[in-house]
Amino acid sequence: MSNYLIRKNYIRKIPAKNQEKKIFLSAKGNYFPSELVFALIISLICIFLYIFLTKWEYLSVKKIPVKGVARISEQTIRKCAGIYEGINILSVNLYMARKRLLAIPWIAEVQLKRLFPSEIRIYVKEHEPVAVLDLGQKFIISRLGKIYKKHSESDPDNLPVVLGLKYSDIGESNEFDSIPFKAVINVLQFGQQFESVIPNNVIKSISVDREIGVTLYIMPDNSQIRANRIRLGYDNYVEKYKRFKNLLVYFEKQEDFLKLDSIDMTNLDRVVVNPIRTESLAGDNKEV
Repeated sequence: MSNYLIRKNYIRKIPAKNQEKKIFLSAKGNYFPSELVFALIISLICIFLYIFLTKWEYLSVKKIPVKGVARISEQTIRKCAGIYEGINILSVNLYMARKRLLAIPWIAEVQLKRLFPSEIRIYVKEHEPVAVLDLGQKFIISRLGKIYKKHSESDPDNLPVVLGLKYSDIGESNEFDSIPFKAVINVLQFGQQFESVIPNNVIKSISVDREIGVTLYIMPDNSQIRANRIRLGYDNYVEKYKRFKNLLVYFEKQEDFLKLDSIDMTNLDRVVVNPIRTESLAGDNKEV
């Protein structure tokens, strides 16, 4: 018997996970993985579906209601947004439409909603002007203290004018970066409050002195605030407004009281009042 071992031939099975992936042969002899072909088919289906939906008359916009506008016409809003009747609802880029609307100076906030199959709603919040800021060039200050546009002849003409501030008082993003600017905004916000003792509509101008602080000049023909000037300084406005209200009540009870010429409330421990009495108007001009 031979000492040589007989070798048997075995067929080695390659695990399925190591087998080559199926490939497709193109007409030119190039090979493409099946996953790539599948992705290409899906992409083509999506493209044709998008084209179909954006051309589908059923999705044409028929209603474009605009809410919240007062100073800007609804037609201007629709035109600026690029939305019109008949446009396909899916072809409207709401992000770009919102961006174009926010470029309008009077618009503070805007929201657009797509309501299928045929309506796009536009919600607008406009800036509320409370004062004119005079820096050599005039600007409008909003209710929230934002400087949002240059003053023009079409703007309201009954707003108080802020004097004495500088460009350096205002931050790059209209933030309240300085004590004088913060003081002005605080006064304007107090004037917006319900039943404020010094509402903004009776203030002619707000003068800012770098050392003394804020002084209010009152409209001469108003019957609500019977004072010409009110010096408030820079701080403690809550207590100063309460004290001013009490002073008005007191002086109105005086028989010969007509109007205050000025009141200095810079220091609440030493309030200085200069009333105008009836005899002063007759020719005396005597301060009391």
